[in-house]
Amino acid sequence: MPTDQPAYERRGETLSQTIDVGTGHTLCIQADGIRQERTGVHARVAILINGVTVAYDAMNVDKDAERTHLIGRVRKTFSQLGSTYPEAYLQKDLDLFCWGLYDAWVGQELCEYVGGTAAPSPAVEVVKDLAVEDGGTILFGPPERGKSWVLLAIAVSIEHGIPSVFDVQKRRVLFVNLERSGKSVLNRLGRVNAALGLDPTTPLHIMNRRGRTLAEIYGAVKQSVEANDIEFILLDSLTRAGLGDLNENLTGNRAVDMLNGLARGWIAIGHSPRNDDTHVYGTIMQEAGADVMVRCVSQVAPPTLGIGLFRTKGSDLAPVSSPQVIALRFDITDGLCGVQRSKLAEYPEILMAAAGDSKAEQVKSYLSQVGKATATEISDELGIERSLVHRLLTSSKDYIRLEKDGKRVYYGLADPGVAPQSTNGREEQAPF
Repeated sequence: MPTDQPAYERRGETLSQTIDVGTGHTLCIQADGIRQERTGVHARVAILINGVTVAYDAMNVDKDAERTHLIGRVRKTFSQLGSTYPEAYLQKDLDLFCWGLYDAWVGQELCEYVGGTAAPSPAVEVVKDLAVEDGGTILFGPPERGKSWVLLAIAVSIEHGIPSVFDVQKRRVLFVNLERSGKSVLNRLGRVNAALGLDPTTPLHIMNRRGRTLAEIYGAVKQSVEANDIEFILLDSLTRAGLGDLNENLTGNRAVDMLNGLARGWIAIGHSPRNDDTHVYGTIMQEAGADVMVRCVSQVAPPTLGIGLFRTKGSDLAPVSSPQVIALRFDITDGLCGVQRSKLAEYPEILMAAAGDSKAEQVKSYLSQVGKATATEISDELGIERSLVHRLLTSSKDYIRLEKDGKRVYYGLADPGVAPQSTNGREEQAPF
C-alpha cells in the first residue's frame, strides 16, 4: 500500500478526509465507531458528496470486498457529477483512508512525557463532599429509602445554584429517570421546587424513559447533553444500565465508562444487596470506577424521613468525620413539603450507623455488665471517642439517664432485661 497517507480531520469521535474532486465538487470520506475486533478494524464509513451523505456502511475496513461494495453504491451518483475525478481515484483514496484509519485513531492515545503541576488545584466539588467535576458518584442504599428524593433535590439545587440544603456549584444538569412514570417525576419536581423556594413549575432538563435501559437510550442522552450544553448528569438508576449482570466485572466497568463519556460529572443511584446496605449491589468494579461512593441510611420519624449520607470513598477529597443528614418533611395530603439540613442527633438510628454496629454493641454490652456508667467512663474503658459515646447515650431510645452526681451523669440501658433492637427504619412505611 502506498505511504502517502491522508491528513485526517478529527471531530469528536469521527475521523474524516475532504477531497476537492474538481468542477466545484467536494468528496468527503468519514468514519466513526472505530474499533479493533478479532477479525480486523471495524467502523461505520460514509461517503459524502458536496456535504450530502450518499452511502454508508458498518464494515470491516480491512476487507477489500466491503470497500469495493461501498464504492459501487455511490457509482451512479458520482458519475452524474461530471467530475474529472475518476472512480479509480476514489478507490485509491478510500483504500488509503482505511489503511491508516486505526493508526490515526489510536495515535491520539500515545503516551506523553510530561511533568507534574507546579501548584496542584483541588478537585472542584459540584456538591460539597458528595460530587466532583470530571468524576462520578454512586449514591446507594436499600430500595424505598428516599434516594430518589435526594437525587432530585440535588439536581434542582445544582441547576439553580441553591445552597440551602446542599453546598453546590451551579451547573446545567440533566435528570435521567428510568424508574418511575413521567407523571410521578413531574409531581415530585413540583414538590421539590416548592420545598427549595422555587415556583413549582420551574423547569429542569429531564428524560423520562421508564422501562428502558441506559444502553438503549445512550445515543439520545448524548445528543441531549450536546444540544443543551449539559454539564452534569443525575441517573435513577445505575441498576438499569442494561449492559448485563451487574456482578460481572466487565459490566461494572462499562456502566461507569458509559457515564464518564457523557458529561463533566454524574451522580447515579445504586441499590444495596438484601440484608447488607454497606455496599452497592454488584461487582466491586462499580466502586473502583466511581470517584465518590455515598451510603444512604434512612430513619422514619413521622412526619419526616431522615437521610444520612455517609461518604465511604472520595478520590481527591479530604476525609469527612460524620455524614450529612437531610430531613424530608411529608404532608399526608400534599406529599413532600420540606427539605432541610438536620443534625445527626435528631435520628438515633442514623447515629447508630455512624457509630458502627461494633461500637454501638460494645456500649450496650458494657452497660449490661456494669449497670450504669458515665460517657467518660465508657469512653475510657472501651477506647471509643467520648463525643460519639455521648451522642449515642443522649440520642438513642436504647439508653436512659439514671442519675446525676455533681457533674457526672450516669446512663443505663432503657430496659436491661431486654436486648435492644434496632429496626433501621425497615418496619416503617413512608411515601418515598
